Amino acid sequence: MTTNQSPQPRDQSEERSSDADEYIQITNLRKTFSKGTIVACDDVDLDIGPEDFVVLLGPSGCGKTTTLRMIAGLETPDSGTITIDGREITDLKPKDRNLAYVFQNITLYPHKTVRKNIQFGLDMKTDLTNEAKQERVEHAADLLGLSDLLDRKPKALSGGQQQRVSLGRAMVMEPDAFLLDEPFSALDAKLRDQMRVEVKNFSANSKRRWFSSLTTKRKR
Repeated sequence: MTTNQSPQPRDQSEERSSDADEYIQITNLRKTFSKGTIVACDDVDLDIGPEDFVVLLGPSGCGKTTTLRMIAGLETPDSGTITIDGREITDLKPKDRNLAYVFQNITLYPHKTVRKNIQFGLDMKTDLTNEAKQERVEHAADLLGLSDLLDRKPKALSGGQQQRVSLGRAMVMEPDAFLLDEPFSALDAKLRDQMRVEVKNFSANSKRRWFSSLTTKRKR
């Protein structure tokens, strides 16, 4: 697994002294399966700044998704630590990490409108007023080009529009970081290219950290 990190790495020795609490730091992260016989991740070290966009790039099975799931709290590492803004979260439950995870497969509630799908996390996890919730939903919808689709059901949307709804549901939670697991794999080639550009633009506007995993073909 390799990482493609944007913007380019800064002088970390200089920045850590002044901005150490604004980093996501992953140190010596290791995860195995089948009683240690399968090594999914080994000695993963990453430092991510407040507005960095990080891509985990590699072939299927190299540990990209496992790394994201450990950051999110969906998998427990065998060893190593994960720290966000000076707080170690390695053993915290997913709900206590303030992270947004967008799964590989599009997971929307078919009986709910776009508005209600985006608002779902706010209803479940916050005490915001309905007015505050609607403000967040409509702001995200505006950024994602969904303002005219808020009253539609998922079945009336294209694949790209459905994936934007998934992103919107993550964005309204205002997390410390977005974790995207193969977010475009269910889309056709044209939509994949379009969504890659759009997500990069969203990340620039959100002022949050973004992680994404992308699979490459193995060389023969």
